[in-house]
Amino acid sequence: STNGKNSKKQQRYSDKIQFAEVILRYIEKNVIFVFCLKLISRMNRVIFTAIALLMALSSCQSPKVTVSGRFVGSDADMVYLEYASVLEQSIIDSVKLGEEGNFTLNIENATSTPSLYYVIYNNERIPLLLMQGDDVKINAVGNVARNYKVEGSEESELLQEFHQEYIGGVMKLRSIISKIADSSLSDEQH
Repeated sequence: STNGKNSKKQQRYSDKIQFAEVILRYIEKNVIFVFCLKLISRMNRVIFTAIALLMALSSCQSPKVTVSGRFVGSDADMVYLEYASVLEQSIIDSVKLGEEGNFTLNIENATSTPSLYYVIYNNERIPLLLMQGDDVKINAVGNVARNYKVEGSEESELLQEFHQEYIGGVMKLRSIISKIADSSLSDEQH
């Protein structure tokens, strides 16, 4: 009887944690997408006109994007590049890590405006804003989502700052949820 009650309490606790994690994943995807939209929409007319003029003058710029770098500190051996839009997500490139953890991913026909992509490694996602001509370097040791460094794309560097702050907030929120769930369990046991 007591074991049955504890089992039900543990199941309720597990259900609460799973529900919270689903909500956090949903919030993360939407917050990053909204951030990208706000970043793009805040360009004032002068900057937008200058960019349009530069794009017109440099129409010979390559539509390709290269994302390369090094990941160390995990047993995972594959890296994926995923395109993300409001309606779909699709893997557009993948590569096995080299012996030193090096990788290179490519986008053949990138757009002239920043688009949202994710580098996926060891089930962790690194958001990037990429556009044609970008040559991005990513390096990470250990936990990729918390310890990565991006270079070569100003938009992606800004997104990195935001994402790492966001991940810190998510970790704090999970800690709070865990404490609440633990206190609920101990209250139910008494």
